Amino acid sequence: MAEGRFGGNPEDRRRNALGAEGWTAYGRPRYCDAHSSHAAGGTGPEPWLAEHGDFSRVFLAGASAGGTIAHVVAARAGGQGAGGLGMRVRGLLIVHPYFSGAADIGDEGAAGKKRKARADAFWRFLYPGSPGLDDPLSNPFSEAAGGSAARVAAERVLVCVAEKDDLRDRGVWYYENLKASGYPGEVELLEARIQGEGASSGGGGA
Repeated sequence: MAEGRFGGNPEDRRRNALGAEGWTAYGRPRYCDAHSSHAAGGTGPEPWLAEHGDFSRVFLAGASAGGTIAHVVAARAGGQGAGGLGMRVRGLLIVHPYFSGAADIGDEGAAGKKRKARADAFWRFLYPGSPGLDDPLSNPFSEAAGGSAARVAAERVLVCVAEKDDLRDRGVWYYENLKASGYPGEVELLEARIQGEGASSGGGGA
């Protein structure tokens, strides 16, 4: 389960960037590859995983910025060669994801203009090394992403949004664009008729 850190501490920003760029939420590619090949005679560096882990039944999940990280990891896991693991993931759960992009969607250019400006400023603060809002880590469907969304390793994806969450439209945008990207798996959207990111079905905060 990936979850972004939102503190002002520079260490939190560093960990968020590493989570997206360095695979720390999922482990180094060679580390995972060593364990995933165990059934074929490979041996991984972690004895418990080597003995009990089943890398044919991997699920990825993330909430908010963690949902963004989970997508990036799934896309890279589906790549081949040094940039990916060449392995399948059984499922990907994206909960209230924190995506953005230079082009406005929904009400971002009107009623939601100030809200998007705050969210975009927050992105730049958390990841000051980013080239912009169409960075593939923020916009997985940008030209710079090079069609990586279609390589999401998961066999199926569930995208969860909340009716009155400020980022609801971006979650729906992700769902619609993933379906249109050429991604071959199943994609479903679940919208909760409740208010706010992280709200539970019982109405409480999670």
